[in-house]
This record gives sequence, structure tokens and C-alpha cells, in this order.
Amino acid sequence: TIDIGYSERLDKDNAHLQIGFNYSSADRLTCSEDTVTYLTPHPRGIRYLGITVRNASTDVVINDLYIRSASYPVKETGEFKCSDALFNKIWEMCRLTQKTNMEDVYVDCVGRERGMYIRDTVIQYFNNLATFGDQVLMKRSLELYGQSPDATGKIRAVFPNTGDYTIADFCFNAVEGFKAYYDNSGDKELINQYWSAIMSNLKWFDDLSDEREDKLLDSEWHIKRKVKSYYGGFHGDGGVPLSINNYKGISCEFSCGYLIALKCALSLAKVTGKSAEAEKLSKRIAVLSQSIVTKFWDPAKECFSDTLERKTHSPHSNLFVIRAELISGEKLEKVKKHILNVLPSTFINGFNPKEGVYCSPSYSFYIFEGLYKAGLVERAQKLMRDGWGYMLTSGMTTCGEFFGDSWGSSLCHAWSASPVYYLSKNVLGVNYPAAPDMNEVEIKVQAENLNWAEGKYPHPKGTIDVKWHMENGKRVFDYVRGPEGVNIKVIS
Repeated sequence: TIDIGYSERLDKDNAHLQIGFNYSSADRLTCSEDTVTYLTPHPRGIRYLGITVRNASTDVVINDLYIRSASYPVKETGEFKCSDALFNKIWEMCRLTQKTNMEDVYVDCVGRERGMYIRDTVIQYFNNLATFGDQVLMKRSLELYGQSPDATGKIRAVFPNTGDYTIADFCFNAVEGFKAYYDNSGDKELINQYWSAIMSNLKWFDDLSDEREDKLLDSEWHIKRKVKSYYGGFHGDGGVPLSINNYKGISCEFSCGYLIALKCALSLAKVTGKSAEAEKLSKRIAVLSQSIVTKFWDPAKECFSDTLERKTHSPHSNLFVIRAELISGEKLEKVKKHILNVLPSTFINGFNPKEGVYCSPSYSFYIFEGLYKAGLVERAQKLMRDGWGYMLTSGMTTCGEFFGDSWGSSLCHAWSASPVYYLSKNVLGVNYPAAPDMNEVEIKVQAENLNWAEGKYPHPKGTIDVKWHMENGKRVFDYVRGPEGVNIKVIS
């Protein structure tokens, strides 16, 4: 009898596989014949392999052992290099992490539950856009999520699954995912097919919003309603102390997430000709937008508070206000100044996660989006260097679920691989201003303290190739090339 065990970690003695509390994987092979052919029932995500031979009458010699890589077949069309060697390592680590977590759907990790989580799926879709440019896998994932609403109408956090497994803000991410897929594929048919699921998902939040005249959301709805929700009212960035980001109660961040989902739904309603729904969404958006700006603005701090009590003023809430495109001009400048003060690093102590983090690797996807929208490019790059540089210096070759190696966490988690997207998109500067029309491309670089960069960004017809360098303080483009029929405009 041969037992084959799989694990991401070794035990403290460095001689045995560590058995996790939530996932243990092993196969038992009974050698009933002289020659036995064996294949595992499904892929195993591992860093360490343990082989135990039991009841052998003589010594056993292992002549050969082969491990096959099994993942979704994509062509690696995206490329990236720049003058910062650390960014190049980070990009490659993130690319490998993303590729490893693509199977028949986007899976959250390779070594634990291997589930299709909606937040993971949406983040991974963007990562894929910068590395592979595939549309088929996201379509398949959304087809499944379109079938997933539970008895409440909310889209499930992980699917296939028949249980009460919804997470409030993951439901918002689902709507963002449908919008992102349409923007990059133009697949209007899929939006029409699952429109009822998108709207039933939002209706649950509409009803919660209607409990207040200002339409703001209470993150502790499950407590007040005495509902035993599987994961509670609102996840947010669970890796950050409440002393930094207290989202309990009437929440700015939660309300902004809802508003962003409503805006995504409005955009989809317009392109699919659903005028009645579009009108209702517009009215709700108008009320909620005004409420967020007036109710959470703290004039003494000149920024947005996390709750109506105004005790904390996290970078999260302020960046979500920017993500929702609610402010401009002088107010935006004040908020940017506040963000720079409260988000100095990825880590609270400035160099590792032992004393806590300002943002987790997964939630950094949203943090990065807000920072780049605000034009805070240097701070976004610093967070990448701090967090993902720490992963690399810790000996990791793929992105961990968290910055620290906590018990039971995954060491190859693609929701942590978003730098691959933000580096490619912003350092190469590839934008699609007329999406889903991909024949119009704008090159608008957002990069600080880099001397040069080059790479390829996937396009439905091929790749957008960009190379630039700095000369006398100005950016000079060596070349910008695209497929035939694609119009490219360089914005200096």
C-alpha cells in the first residue's frame, strides 16, 4: 500500500507534511498487480509531496516520479518589463499565481477548497486581461453565477453550492464582474440571459436600503434582523484592525460598494435597452450619491468617515468614494492628502505584517483602483513594493492569501495577484475608452520613478505593444504598435 500526501507546508520538524485544519489531501494506492497505473481523481495543488510505503515485504525503490501541470489552456500573450527589477519579479510571481488558478473556472486557490468565489473570480478576470486576454473562462464562470441566486435572491459567494453561502459585498462584486465582462467582450447576450439574476441580487440590497430615507446601508443588518447569515453582513477588508477601518453600523464603504454596483447595473441596463429599470436605478443612484457625500463627510478632518459616528477615517472609505466617482476639485484634493497620511505603507510597522496591515493583498485590488483614479501613482507603487516585495523576500514564488503565513491560509491565491493587472495597465498605459469597442486604444502611462518600460497587452486581435524610456525628464515612446484596424492615440 502506498499513501501519497500533499501539502503546502511542512510540519515544525521539517520532515512531515503539515495537516491543515480545513484541508487534508492524500491518495491511497493498493498495489494489487505487478504494474499499477494511477491518476489522482482531480488536480492536487502542492508544494510538498509525501510518499509512505506500508506493509512492503522488501525494500522499495522509486525509479521515477512525474508531476504534471494541469491548468486551463491559455496562450501567454501578455509581457512586461521595466527598469525596476522588483516590479519584474512581482509581475512574474503574479502571472504564475494567476495561471495556476485557472481550471474549468477561476478557482480561489490550488491547495484548499479550490472553489469558484465571486470576488476571486472578478479579480482574476482582470489579472487574466493583462496576461492572457481570455474571455471564455469568465463567460463560463458568469453562466454559473447567473444560476446561483439563493432563496433571498442574492448571488452566492461560491458556486456550485446549495447552502446559505452569500457574502454581502461579494454580491456587489458579482455585478461589477458582469459589467467588466461586457466592457471587454461586448457579449450583450449573456447580460440579457442573466439580467433577472443581476436584478434579484440587487433587489435584496434595495430593500435593505429602503429601510432608511437616505438609502445608506447598515453593515450589521444580520444582527438587527436576527439572521444567522453564513458570513455576516459585510466582509470588507477583514485583514485590517477596526481601529483603522471601523465599518460596523451605517457604513460608508458598504454604501459605496452598493452604489458602484448600482452604477454598473445602470450601464448594463442602458446597453441592453431596459429603460424602465434604468430609470429606477438612476433615481436610487441620485439619492444614495448625495447621502454618501453629505452624511459621511467630516468637515473637521476634511475627509470621509467610516461610519456616521465619525470615529475612524480609513483609506478604504475615502478610496471607495473615489472609486464611486463622487468627488472632484478641492474636495478631492483634500481627500487625497488624507489618504497619503493614513496609508503610508502596506504594513503598520512599515516593513512586515507582524504588527498588522493597512490593507490585505486581496483588497488591494480596490485600493489600487482608487489610488490610480486619484492619481496617487507613487503610493500605489510603494504598496506593491512593500507587500509583494515582502512575499518575494519570504521565499514565495506565488502570491499568498495574506501577507503573513497564517495557519490554514493558502500560499497560492490568485485574488492576491492584482499587481500583474495594475502594472501592465498603468505602466504600459493601455486603455479602451470606447469599450466594448476595442478598436479604439489610448496609451496613457501612469508610472513614477521608472526609467523605461516595455511589454505586450492582450487585445482581441493580437497585442498592443508598447516601449518607452525617459529622456531629459520626458517620456519618449520607442514604439506603440497594435493589430491592423486598431486606432491608437498616445496621451502624454
